[in-house]
Amino acid sequence: MNAKKIDHSLYRKIFDLVRQKEWLESRDNQLVTLLNTCDTDRQQALIFDLISRFHYSGDIDLRRSAARIAEKISKEWKLSALETRIVAIADKDEADGSQFLTQALRQHFSRNEGWSSANFLSQITAIASFGPDIKNVVLVDDFVGTGTKISRKFKWAEKKLGELGCKTEIYICSMAAMEASKLVLNSLSGEYFSDIWLKKGISDHFEGDALVNARSDMHELEKKLDDLPSGYSFGFKESESIFYQEPFNVPNNVFPIFWWDRWNTSEFEKPIFNRGA
Repeated sequence: MNAKKIDHSLYRKIFDLVRQKEWLESRDNQLVTLLNTCDTDRQQALIFDLISRFHYSGDIDLRRSAARIAEKISKEWKLSALETRIVAIADKDEADGSQFLTQALRQHFSRNEGWSSANFLSQITAIASFGPDIKNVVLVDDFVGTGTKISRKFKWAEKKLGELGCKTEIYICSMAAMEASKLVLNSLSGEYFSDIWLKKGISDHFEGDALVNARSDMHELEKKLDDLPSGYSFGFKESESIFYQEPFNVPNNVFPIFWWDRWNTSEFEKPIFNRGA
């Protein structure tokens, strides 16, 4: 049996991309698998392009964002420790990005100004026990995609605080958010801040024929995905996200070719990112 020839140009592209994106070093096999599912050079070029622009955030990045969020809360919004609670939007006491970011915020608030662990809450349900002395609530999430989830949490908090008779201002903070979510965020009554604003990976990057081709190529790749639920093409509600915060679940707003684990092609083995149930 003759040995398969290795395409030098493709090898060089993979090598350069893995060197540029250190987080790919442990995912190089998954990258090759994804490239092998492609039917055309143009599809492979699209994958290279998207990954080269992928926003991958580690612990250091999150802590840097936490510092800037803390400055927004204390210096610009001028919220005091006595009247403020900073609350992760998680429903349960299970580790997720919103809780991790909330805890990362703590080190940036001074005890000399009255801040303590009591100001930082890991579950949004804690709002149900607030009294009238709480004038400000800052809802925290690590990533805002379409804005659907944070809008739902905001409205729940607003309703609950109203039932408690609290006259409370609600704010929203995130490490990263899609620019497209601003339409939803602007419809809410509170101020918001995100340290990083992200564009759609295809629609906000390409123009003209290049945009038509990129969308067509992504649709062709998605045809290889088995049982992808409706509404998840190009990511949840077509978010077109290219973002991941280590070590948590990749958002379902990300293009599913990077995380969906059921394909109808023999070339596929494992996605670049794992997404738990």
